[in-house]
Amino acid sequence: MDATRTLPVEYQASLTFEVLDNEPNIVSSQQRIAWLLDLIQGAHAAHYPAMLSYGGPRSGTQFALEEALYLKALHVDSVSIEAESIDRLIPLDRDRAMQAFLSMQLPQSSTSCSDSSTPNYTPYFNTLQRLASLPGSSSDAMPRALLVDAAGRLSSPSAISGYLSILKDVHLESSEWSLVSGRVEQSMALLHPSDRELSALDRRGELSSSLAEVLAKLGDKRQSAVELLQAYRGFLARGLGSEQCSDFSLDRSAIISEFDALRKKAAVTEQVHALEMRDLLGSPSNAAPARKIPFDERLRAPMQKLFALSASNQQKQYVAHDPDLTQPDSQDVTTILGIAQANYEKEDSCAECRFLSKQETLSTLMTLLPQGKRQGPSSRRK
Repeated sequence: MDATRTLPVEYQASLTFEVLDNEPNIVSSQQRIAWLLDLIQGAHAAHYPAMLSYGGPRSGTQFALEEALYLKALHVDSVSIEAESIDRLIPLDRDRAMQAFLSMQLPQSSTSCSDSSTPNYTPYFNTLQRLASLPGSSSDAMPRALLVDAAGRLSSPSAISGYLSILKDVHLESSEWSLVSGRVEQSMALLHPSDRELSALDRRGELSSSLAEVLAKLGDKRQSAVELLQAYRGFLARGLGSEQCSDFSLDRSAIISEFDALRKKAAVTEQVHALEMRDLLGSPSNAAPARKIPFDERLRAPMQKLFALSASNQQKQYVAHDPDLTQPDSQDVTTILGIAQANYEKEDSCAECRFLSKQETLSTLMTLLPQGKRQGPSSRRK
């Protein structure tokens, strides 16, 4: 593999892993270790520091979505290359693998409402979980000590979420739970998360669901959840109370309800204050402008007729209990469909806006149209 040393590290990693997977018998253990250590040392040179998750549905972000999917599929970012190399090193030299992981640093990141993507550190935490599940080794770096060490180095909401997601599945003694929980609290207290990253994480349900399971574990071990929930409360208030992205942001009422449910489940309603709306009302950010969906004036007349028809049919159906609903003028429906299609096909600077315009028009049309009646054989045209 010496010939690959002049290639970018992404190619080096792909070729190395391909050889190790498909030609395992032609490479000695020592050579495998050497190759993997080379990748661990050089992974920082990859173009992308980490995988990306799509952060929010901003206009004009199709590239960001494709970029995130590309990275998730290929694992050619620095974190993925280093984590996979350590994974492959574990059965060859467990102590070296643990030492390499202790030296691994997650890239520093910050996101704002102007960003379309947020970092995703899943490979790092998958490797941590695998190492932490190993039995003790002869070195000073005992496997579960890696969990304690990592808890003090969580430098972003994505890292907090990734750590909690594996913490719920590992076995720890009561004293270890206390130590780990304390370090997570300290990490949370130091962070000033952005609305973009918190919204992206909780839109996928990652952060709140993992925290709920960790709180249950603390309860099983008779460990207090007060400090962790207090840290989480401040974490949410700092992130959601300073800025609110105008294109996509979490429902503050839902966050308040979820946090209250966590307090009740952990039986700490007296010790941990509830979140209130005033804690979470961040100032709207103009960095990510809200979508402006175009409206064609030719839609106004036929749409108004359909709205009136829908209101009349609702009166019939729910007040007068008349099942015979009035059907719309087919010409109005044809006009609306034609305009929606024409708007979608025309060229302008915002392809996403065109798509959304068609989507909104057709969704409205489907909502307004009454359920049709299937024609029987006798009424079909011959």
